[in-house]
Amino acid sequence: MTQGHASDTDTIESRAKHTVLLKRRAIFHLYGQGGGVLGRIPILVGADIEKKIETPLGIAFQVKEGASTSGPLVAGISIPHPVDPHLPKYSCEQLDRRYVEDCPILFPEKPNRLYKMFAANAINIAERMIDPAKVKADQMFIDSIKKHCDALLVELPQEKAPLVYTLRDKSTKRWLTRADTQAALKICGRLGLPDSGDSKKKLLAYEPSSTTLELTARIGGLITKRSTSKHGELTTLFKRAAIASMDMVKRHWAPRESRMHDPDMRRTIFQEAMGDARISECIGSVYFAAFDTRRMTFLPFYARKTNLFDTGMNAPATTFPHDMKVWDAAMATSANLLAYPPHRTESGVIAADKATLHTSIFVISDIIRHKPEDADVISVTLGTGEYVTDDIDDDELFDHYAENNEIGNERILEEAKAYANTTANMAAANLIGEDNIFIISPRMSWRNEDEFLEFPSADITDATPENMEKIERRARQLITEEEKKINRICQMLADNLYLLGLMDKEKFDRVTDRLGVKAAMEKDLFIATHYPNVARYLHNQPA
Repeated sequence: MTQGHASDTDTIESRAKHTVLLKRRAIFHLYGQGGGVLGRIPILVGADIEKKIETPLGIAFQVKEGASTSGPLVAGISIPHPVDPHLPKYSCEQLDRRYVEDCPILFPEKPNRLYKMFAANAINIAERMIDPAKVKADQMFIDSIKKHCDALLVELPQEKAPLVYTLRDKSTKRWLTRADTQAALKICGRLGLPDSGDSKKKLLAYEPSSTTLELTARIGGLITKRSTSKHGELTTLFKRAAIASMDMVKRHWAPRESRMHDPDMRRTIFQEAMGDARISECIGSVYFAAFDTRRMTFLPFYARKTNLFDTGMNAPATTFPHDMKVWDAAMATSANLLAYPPHRTESGVIAADKATLHTSIFVISDIIRHKPEDADVISVTLGTGEYVTDDIDDDELFDHYAENNEIGNERILEEAKAYANTTANMAAANLIGEDNIFIISPRMSWRNEDEFLEFPSADITDATPENMEKIERRARQLITEEEKKINRICQMLADNLYLLGLMDKEKFDRVTDRLGVKAAMEKDLFIATHYPNVARYLHNQPA
């Protein structure tokens, strides 16, 4: 079945006489932001929208984009129902129930998990700085020294072989001390000097070739570049002891299983929930944001319908990089390295979640490139909020940066996210218009004691019943705080569904009456017409 627009322009124009906010069809883009267990917030807001427009989110939005834990949201509202493939498999209300059940399994309690993660990461960084076995350049130098020593064995007479073996052993040690360096360089010097030979020992005269001189010079240069070549025995002893101590801490107090969650459990849950559906079979166009760790590039897994208004299961679609299974894409976008190892897709790509830096600008630009000329683009972001301290004055803010710079700045991730998002929003406004961009996202920074106690935990993997209840309360508060904006979005969705022939007049009128947007507009028009002074006064009042 092909769903989408009305049969011809005249029909759309005739329907437009009854719509409230839209007068021509539009492609609605839904972007769900990630945030661990806070991914429940977009689901609950989505459930509110579904209830108000009496239409599944997957049908109301032609394009759905998910990052991190909103990947399963996009999957759930886009996978066709096994009985009626014209409908999504899950409503947002059903997804919320699954989310509450699955999160404690996906994010089981691990005491002091974040502290252990920070400690393990600090140890890993320290070891990479002082352990030559983990210094990439050191390993490259060692490999080159071995290769040059092999070449020397071919170039030199047999009686010189013991010297070459000694040279290789000393210069390729994990811990190359100053004494080893001097001994290895001395051997390089000996191999570069002529030898008159010894008739009694049957040793022939030796004259180093130009190749030998070049090889020994290269080996000598590589030895001096080794990271520990200037360290004495005490320095080496101290560093080896430090690494042993750090390894013991990491091994016994912060092993990987105590700070990282099990990806196999996540895979099992996703496969059970999503089955073998492929992204090309989804209702509408779907995008899953990920990061290719090998190529160091943004990697969108997507299926874009040839006709963006065609939401049918078998509608022609362009897939990238290939037509993968939905659960596989959801695993890739939700492989947050603060909680899980990266995900290896069925095609072999090692992908990770970079939701902190992700924005919707690529998908919006992709829609614009492939949309019909007579269609607008409207983007709705359902966010998970930000944790930024906003209760300090300018002097405190200045001192914070002057004291901490970037290394000690605990706001660095939030600032990177804010920078990326605001830049993308400005760019999107240039492309589709500021009035066509809607962001529904909660403030998560507490401002007083009550909010400190009521707001969700800053640990986005805290799936305890208490925190899941706090997340629900914050989502309900957000829905109340943003009621006018949400109702406006719902009215635009209803308008669009009616224009596209996906909502009949009776249902459209019922939804419109319930939302009250039309009635409020008529009231404002009446006041502006008959009481202009009152209208100006109301316009100048804060929202």
